[in-house]
Amino acid sequence: MRPRYSLRWLLLAVTTLGVVFYVLFVRPTAFAKRFVAAVEQHDYATAQSLLRGGNSFWVFADEPRTDVASIDHVYVEIVPREWKDVWSCRRRLLLRVARHDDSEGRHIEWTSDTEFVAHINGVEVIVFDELFGGP
Repeated sequence: MRPRYSLRWLLLAVTTLGVVFYVLFVRPTAFAKRFVAAVEQHDYATAQSLLRGGNSFWVFADEPRTDVASIDHVYVEIVPREWKDVWSCRRRLLLRVARHDDSEGRHIEWTSDTEFVAHINGVEVIVFDELFGGP
């Protein structure tokens, strides 16, 4: 006996599968790429609007942004997917900020890294304490 199927059910299954793959795999990548494009164009208002969870985009700097003038370079990259990212339906991003300090007759340069995660419904800041179980 041959299994019976109808063309309508086959098209419905393919369409549903396509929508599920879009939501789970393509949408986090789209959020990640929009976030990277906003940061590269120095459009920090758009980058802030893509964030969820109430955290500020300027998590690496003082909130009044008095020391933003010391920022030399802001760079964001999308980290290649690992299997854990595929099963979690997310894309990881790494924000690297190069800064300098010329106070008190000295010149100091440093970089700071902040990890972001793009999910189905937006980008989220990963706070250092959450990664290592701190208070």
